Amino acid sequence: MTTDRIKEIQAETGSPDSISVQQALLKVWNECSQKQKPVDYLETVAEEITLMMGLKTKVVNEAIEVDTIAGKMKFKVVFGELMQDVYRFIYCYGTKLHKYGIEQRINCG
Repeated sequence: MTTDRIKEIQAETGSPDSISVQQALLKVWNECSQKQKPVDYLETVAEEITLMMGLKTKVVNEAIEVDTIAGKMKFKVVFGELMQDVYRFIYCYGTKLHKYGIEQRINCG
């Protein structure tokens, strides 16, 4: 579903600005975005992670597998919006690196 399609549907209704129409359209929008992510989208996210972070990535079983200094990391795409998914990866990766760094200090010290 696109924003143009939403405008078309609103134009066809008797009360396009009503809260019930807007809630119904939001529900349909959210249901559409929850559908399974296509492989090409996962590959796009993986490519963006590689470009931004310099990490080796590949798409495996509806997830992105990333080789990091802290070991292999599997990342599942959630949002369906490219930059949201990339920044979510960066957050998860930072958390993993933080934990990895603490473990290394404990093991070395």
